[in-house]
Amino acid sequence: MKTSFIDDFNTKAIGILGLGVTGLSVLEFLKGKAKLLICYDDNASAIHSAQSRVGDILVKSIDDDAWENLDYLVVSPGISIAGEKAHNIVKQAAACGVKIISDIDLLYNRDPDATYVGISGTNGKSTTVSLISHILNFCDLSHSLGGNIGTPCLSLPKSEIYVLELSSFQIDLLKYPKFSIAGITNITPDHEDRYLSFDEYLQSKLHLADFLYQDGYFVVRDVKSSYEYKALQQRYKSSAFSSISSLPDCAVFHNLHGRDLPSLECNFLKNFCLLGKHNEENFSFAITVCLLLGCDPNKVSSAVRSFKGLEHRLELVLKDGNVTYYNDSKATNMLSTVCAIRSMRNIYWIAGGRQHNIEEDMLIPELGHVRKGYFFGENRELLYAKLNKFMECYTFNTLRECLMKVILDARKSDSEVVVLFSPASKSFDQFDNFMHRGREFKRLCLELTSCKFMI
Repeated sequence: MKTSFIDDFNTKAIGILGLGVTGLSVLEFLKGKAKLLICYDDNASAIHSAQSRVGDILVKSIDDDAWENLDYLVVSPGISIAGEKAHNIVKQAAACGVKIISDIDLLYNRDPDATYVGISGTNGKSTTVSLISHILNFCDLSHSLGGNIGTPCLSLPKSEIYVLELSSFQIDLLKYPKFSIAGITNITPDHEDRYLSFDEYLQSKLHLADFLYQDGYFVVRDVKSSYEYKALQQRYKSSAFSSISSLPDCAVFHNLHGRDLPSLECNFLKNFCLLGKHNEENFSFAITVCLLLGCDPNKVSSAVRSFKGLEHRLELVLKDGNVTYYNDSKATNMLSTVCAIRSMRNIYWIAGGRQHNIEEDMLIPELGHVRKGYFFGENRELLYAKLNKFMECYTFNTLRECLMKVILDARKSDSEVVVLFSPASKSFDQFDNFMHRGREFKRLCLELTSCKFMI
């Protein structure tokens, strides 16, 4: 039996920094258990919301010396913990030897004997963990799915297997968990506002491998030129990757110390049902994880056939005559959009959002698939300046204005065409999040095309 790192909460003083969705789950888990429990959030409304949800809580100001006398400080993943950007409470507590931990550490403390699967990556991780969960359900394996995909870890029911989607922010906070299987779907530049360089972001993702059991498995794309493949080889001075014979997009790094893994034989991709090479990689990744968990290959094959994908990820919205509409609002960076564009032809492309760097070099070779571009949001002028010499494009203030013009143009086509909403940008200029943005796109599609229903 594995041991918890906290045996008795009644003897511990614990702080919670951040009272959003994750922080609230920590508060509900710890309330009434710890000897002392103090909280703080920079947003006063979050504090009021927590008080209305769980009752009286002890809130301490940033400069209170109570933060220096804790045993543990549980930090929400959106809060920086390192360098100049580190929150003042984190700096204060860490300087006094307080252990900085996460909700995932507390989950592991609650259920140390469970099997943990941790999946990260810049793109594809939500689809991958959702397919893993779908396959495990099909194989009748008790598990819980949570983490960055939406459900906080401490809100998950007790399970034999925990499948966790992990952001780099969550990995930065890990201290104690051990994963039987972990992996990185891919790594490309992202989160420039949080990390000082791409290498810092890369190392944050790769830090997940440090929490693997000695006999655990680490899964990556079988692309020897990829950042994650090369970095793992360099980091662990080993080439102990094993290609899965019938899953050519995946490789498994076993033990991270030179022990290879036998090939896993089965042909699954004949049942592949989602658009795009990137989704083939996601399928291969998820199938590999499930085979490593001991799933029956025949059941895995049946499960793959019935998986329909996720909302806001190349989601088929409606067909209006010869025009088909897709919602890819989850595409918050250029690589995601490039993957979507590669999988289609005759595209009327809608993009734009929060101002950020535009990596047009990876997009330009794919623009032969795009008839016209329509840009809205904060970065519309930047997108136009970077791309107008390669294709006909337009700028608009809002998504509604943008879609009105797209519908007018697309309906003039005599051939089958696609309207692809793949923003290549974060959503926070005009929307709460990518889900809000995607729902609004679908609503506008119905309203402006006068279609009565979505597919």
